[in-house]
Amino acid sequence: MTNKQPAILSTPKTPRASKTSSCANPDITQERFFTVADVARRVGVRDKTIRRWIDDELLSVHQPRGRGGGIRIAESDLISFLAQSRRNRPPNNENNKIS
Repeated sequence: MTNKQPAILSTPKTPRASKTSSCANPDITQERFFTVADVARRVGVRDKTIRRWIDDELLSVHQPRGRGGGIRIAESDLISFLAQSRRNRPPNNENNKIS
């Protein structure tokens, strides 16, 4: 009997990069990486929105070598992106509401 870990905990680990990277040694860091679907679920948006942020170079991605392929988003990059998005969002108060 095998214990399967959730996909979030079993995603490949690769070093950070600007837009995309490929890594020969996946054990360089202990950072967690997520798929587009994982990030979309965590943030509460559709996969398409995450891919648009990636295409617009707002969110950095990594491309691990080997089986599984696809792109991964580093947890630290996601946290930085969300923090930056919050700083750039106008305050939600009565003066900003459209009548």
